[in-house]
Amino acid sequence: MKIDHQKLVNWIKSLPYHYETEQQIFVHAGIDEEAEEFWKYGTSSEHFLSKYPATTGAFYKDIIAGHVGTSSLKKQRDYHDVFWDGQSHYFLDGSTAESGVLPLLRYDTETGEYRQYKNGRFEKI
Repeated sequence: MKIDHQKLVNWIKSLPYHYETEQQIFVHAGIDEEAEEFWKYGTSSEHFLSKYPATTGAFYKDIIAGHVGTSSLKKQRDYHDVFWDGQSHYFLDGSTAESGVLPLLRYDTETGEYRQYKNGRFEKI
């Protein structure tokens, strides 16, 4: 049976390229960080959707993105968990189709801590 997903596809196409909170920017691939606080205006749709390679390092907000497999960022073929660069970037692409791992990231708004779901529980990153 063929399922028509046109309503879902149309809904996805209607979504904005990013979602921003006071602390974070959620995006598929990345933003133009050279534009600094003007990133919303300086980032092209290509950056939002297919930025490569991934940017790491300090930024004034945390950036939570997918698109680039965490195994390539960690440089470990069997790594499919959340990748944190130790500063401002969290990557969630665990190559799920191949690995069977779906990385989950939880942010505690009271403590400002991120945790990833691993080994059946949320652990500090």
